[in-house]
Amino acid sequence: MKTLKFIVLLLMLSMTACHQQESAFYRHVQTSLSDTMPVPVYSLVGDTLCYDALWPTDILTIDSFMLIAQHKDKNLIHVYRLNDTTRIGAFLQKGGGPEEVAMWNGFTQYWKEGGEIKLLIQSYPNYVAIMNLTQTLSQNKVVYEKRFPFQSDSANVIMARSNVVYKVDNRFLMSRAPERISGLKDYNACFQWFDYSSDKPGQVIYATDQPLHPVPFLYTPGGVCFHPAKRKICFSCRFLNMFSLLDVDTGNATQFVPENKVTDLDALVSEKKDATFLGDVAYTDKYLYLVNYGGISAREINKTNSKIEVYDWEGKHISTLSVPDPIYYITVDNADRTLYAVVHNGGMKKYQLPLQIQ
Repeated sequence: MKTLKFIVLLLMLSMTACHQQESAFYRHVQTSLSDTMPVPVYSLVGDTLCYDALWPTDILTIDSFMLIAQHKDKNLIHVYRLNDTTRIGAFLQKGGGPEEVAMWNGFTQYWKEGGEIKLLIQSYPNYVAIMNLTQTLSQNKVVYEKRFPFQSDSANVIMARSNVVYKVDNRFLMSRAPERISGLKDYNACFQWFDYSSDKPGQVIYATDQPLHPVPFLYTPGGVCFHPAKRKICFSCRFLNMFSLLDVDTGNATQFVPENKVTDLDALVSEKKDATFLGDVAYTDKYLYLVNYGGISAREINKTNSKIEVYDWEGKHISTLSVPDPIYYITVDNADRTLYAVVHNGGMKKYQLPLQIQ
């Protein structure tokens, strides 16, 4: 019986892939080579932070809090005060309970509403929920304002082939995971609308438009973030020197190439298969911060420093931040004063940002 269900699911995934290719469209996906003028370069020196967090797997600053994801701990989200690094709560356990998660992919969407902090929690593949962090902290337990269980056949299919889910007004926008879709030949990054109330998949919109290539890992995502107020998604390609800004209202996407250095796909495949460019991405109301490894070998990341490219939400290159530490995950306070990062040994540092970009 289980085998039959698995076969049916595979058929549904294949049918969904075919349907997506028929209904998908490119709406003005364009590439911008606009970095014609040099930008200021600032060198940052970090201060070590004394959080009692072991091997953070994602970080987020919001309001006066630091949130640290701990995927090896029974509680996945640990909350600290920013000013004194004191832990004030740990929440969200793994499991099958109503307030637990099966698989969680980090801090993908967050916002303030009515003075309260909200987090979108995706428990793959079971449900999406809105966590009220303010009430969670006050009650010392997970408080979900609303849960969206994906139980129907159409919902199960689209959820099963998605990596990141965003809630936009009364609909969901889900990223496509090519490795989970049978028969797919187009590895460009794209997102699909899903109307939860009517249980219907909607249109597919593209964030990238690259020549098809036989090596799909080239399109493996690096950082991805969604600004609910800007209504834009920033999507970077980890193995390509490129990122995209996707307007969720118009479906228009623009690809940006840092320093106008277009990746030579043939050379990358034949000589540098593990070259890594853009990694994590953080955002504020003013800027995007993209960790740039400069195309170095992935195995060398632990041995080198890092650069962070700063862009505004229109794709204008603002500055380059040079960091002497090999860093992974980053977050920036909304005033653009301080950048926080996880460094290669699992510790954390903070860096004061230059006044020129505040």
